[in-house]
Amino acid sequence: MKLIINITDNKMGTHLMALLKSLSYVNVEKISEKKSKIIKGLDDAVKEVNDIKTGKKKGRNFEDFLNAL
Repeated sequence: MKLIINITDNKMGTHLMALLKSLSYVNVEKISEKKSKIIKGLDDAVKEVNDIKTGKKKGRNFEDFLNAL
């Protein structure tokens, strides 16, 4: 299982990282802010596609998309 956790308090984040690293069955990897933003963008895009598929949002046709570029 993979998780991404956003911790806003650096002091608490340091303590949590230490706790997680002490567990033999947990592999902790700190990612850069840039990589975090990329993951967030991809997650938002997938959610938007799912909303369009379920009818919660309306998509636009491909020709309008190309004309906007």
